[in-house]
Amino acid sequence: MPTKRWDVSQPIPVYFDDNVANYERQMVHQAHQMIQASTCIRFQTNAVKPVGSHIYYAKIPSPTSSVAVHETMHALGMNHEHLRNDRDDYIDVQWSNINPQFYDYFAIADSSKFTPYDYGSIMHYNAFTAAIDSSKPTMLPKQNRAVNQPIMGQRKRLGDRDVQMLNTMYCRPNCEDKNVYCGVWALRNLCNTRAQTGWMTQNCRKSCQLC
Repeated sequence: MPTKRWDVSQPIPVYFDDNVANYERQMVHQAHQMIQASTCIRFQTNAVKPVGSHIYYAKIPSPTSSVAVHETMHALGMNHEHLRNDRDDYIDVQWSNINPQFYDYFAIADSSKFTPYDYGSIMHYNAFTAAIDSSKPTMLPKQNRAVNQPIMGQRKRLGDRDVQMLNTMYCRPNCEDKNVYCGVWALRNLCNTRAQTGWMTQNCRKSCQLC
């Protein structure tokens, strides 16, 4: 994932490796259209590899437009939903049924979130990911299981909160963080720490939810 947010005042440059087939490129274009339809973000494909920052597609795993959306969301700075710091408030991870080779798939990431937990996020893995016994889930929703378990891992569309997150990150004028680590500092409660409040208020407005 990128270490800083993209400048969306102009289209994000995109470049395909020569090995990416035409049908795979079409899936990516459909993914871009899905994101563009709900946000201010725009993409521009380049025939020649750009000199500066750009999104580079070398190979599309399981090439469908929904998988392409998922991977593009990573390029935009979105992590997996079930790796949020607050995920244990929303799901029970069934470690005894997870193949130990895939424990990393469930390692909590120290990342900031501006929206409520979303079981239907396109960035959420399905409930049976990496299961030893595929008839039993590896993640159980703590809330409304009958509704939320089936939608975990859906790849049909961007979740409402996926859209909200992208718009919060990229599409609010004059609402920005001036340092890439603002999200981490906000999680450490520096927004409310007396010695740091002034600096955080000036430089981490988005992560401190001041706009």
